[in-house]
Amino acid sequence: MDVDDLALELLETVETVQSFSDYRRTQRKECHNLIRRMKLAVPLLEEIRDLEIPVPDDVCARLYRLRTAFTAAKKLLRCCHDGSKIYLVSFYVYKIFL
Repeated sequence: MDVDDLALELLETVETVQSFSDYRRTQRKECHNLIRRMKLAVPLLEEIRDLEIPVPDDVCARLYRLRTAFTAAKKLLRCCHDGSKIYLVSFYVYKIFL
């Protein structure tokens, strides 16, 4: 996967999490804060996507790590958006003991 595709995938992930709108009151502030932090990366990703010079390998490695973090954030936000209270509690307890 080249850098342009990777940057585009990250931008699509940010757009997807922005479409999740309704969260439980107990997680609403944290979820909106996470989305806000993800949106801060959008200008950087757009600049990387529009670059016409080759991107160094270490930048690609960092973008892959960012993709991993964005994917995990997307799963968490989807869980907070779709999950019931009981499911969310069991999900967090499960993650703590792993």
